[in-house]
Amino acid sequence: MAAFYTLLYIADPADAVAVGCEEDAADRWPSLWLRHVGDLELVALWAALGNSASETEGTLMADLLFQASDEGPFVMRVPPAFVAALAAIPAERIPEVASMWGQTEELADWQPAELTTVIEQLREFARRAVTSGKPMLQVANL
Repeated sequence: MAAFYTLLYIADPADAVAVGCEEDAADRWPSLWLRHVGDLELVALWAALGNSASETEGTLMADLLFQASDEGPFVMRVPPAFVAALAAIPAERIPEVASMWGQTEELADWQPAELTTVIEQLREFARRAVTSGKPMLQVANL
């Protein structure tokens, strides 16, 4: 596994400091916590959705909005094209995407049902972000 978790929020970029530093952030903004899914896994998912590697430069953590220290927390804007791609996954295509995603080295030990569940969670969260008109933000620590 490349990471222990990913923490996503739907919030205005102006709220990046609060999202990254306030203990009650998960109560104040919509959030999604994904165990054992990190940047490498998310990039692999985007590839399974048809994204070219040149669009991501191998990471989704490029648009830094806030950094508290060298160890973090870091708050980054999730690429809008990734959010749109997640939101647009048709329900009937989720098993196919899960199968493709599961063929990556990072997810070789995952069961198809686990991957399907994560994709469903991400799709619904992305749809909430699109509907709200606010970006998806990712919080990370070293």
